[in-house]
Amino acid sequence: MASEEQEGASLPGVQPGRSNGRRSRPTVAGEKLADAIEFWKKHPWWRLIACIVAVLAVLGSTNQLFGWPPSLSIPKMIESLGQPSPSPSPTGPSDSLSPSPSAIPSATPTITQPAPEVLNVASSGRTCPNPNPSDFKLPDVEVCVTMWCQSRTYERDGTPQMDQTQIKLKASVFNKTTGPLDISITGTSAMRLLVAQRDLPESWRPPKKTVAAGDTPVLVEWSGSGSKQNYWALPPNVFADSYATPAGAATGFYTQWDPPILESGEGYYRPRAEPFDPFNADGNLVFQLPVGSVVTGLAVVDKTDPTKIIAVTPFSEWKDREVPPYTF
Repeated sequence: MASEEQEGASLPGVQPGRSNGRRSRPTVAGEKLADAIEFWKKHPWWRLIACIVAVLAVLGSTNQLFGWPPSLSIPKMIESLGQPSPSPSPTGPSDSLSPSPSAIPSATPTITQPAPEVLNVASSGRTCPNPNPSDFKLPDVEVCVTMWCQSRTYERDGTPQMDQTQIKLKASVFNKTTGPLDISITGTSAMRLLVAQRDLPESWRPPKKTVAAGDTPVLVEWSGSGSKQNYWALPPNVFADSYATPAGAATGFYTQWDPPILESGEGYYRPRAEPFDPFNADGNLVFQLPVGSVVTGLAVVDKTDPTKIIAVTPFSEWKDREVPPYTF
């Protein structure tokens, strides 16, 4: 009589792997699976071990994804535990730890800094040369132009003055003398614009208040270019000597310079206010001069003798500080 297993295989209509309604005898693999499940239930701490093994397997599979060298993979590390370290290759370092050629940094040039100057003290004494007073003497009065502009002027009826122009500037003065310094512009002005112009003083046509004040251009001598030369020292326009015109524009800008007498160690400067602020003219000097004049500098002169120059800031020191007219 054929066995039950052979009989089931010979029946028609029965496909392999199907029981056809009849219960088959458990296989060896099935018994092992059942035993493993039963063991899993009785010992839950094995689940933790299985999770750790799964994580290690995943880390080993991501080795190539992140470009780690094979020797740094987790499985390789576990496998190498307890094994002796391989002897170094006679031809070079191990391939597993050798960087690729692209990972080797290229050589960068070394920037050599200049050696600082030093003093080698070779003896207990040192002879100093006699000083030249002109080498270290500071000016008694410092004058500086912080910003300036050139602007067109107009007649009272709004007609442009083609032969006149204005220089507006903001200046600072610092008194380093041992006594007081008067830099006011009332009466005879202590602040003067040095210009070269062959038609002066006849070609100078300031507004009416400045003319009525009585101050006029003064011929002075200054050695700004190395040799002494003659220049015209123009006084600024007096305060508020500007008028509205029918065209809507003013005849020009106006001076607002009201420093006190500077005592020794004192200075005068009015920083720029916000543009278009009604008080932004504070500390400004406005000079009227004929077209064709050559400006050489701003000078502080002695009020009692305007031909005597006390300090000058040459135009070369402030020529790059030009700003739009209505910004200060």
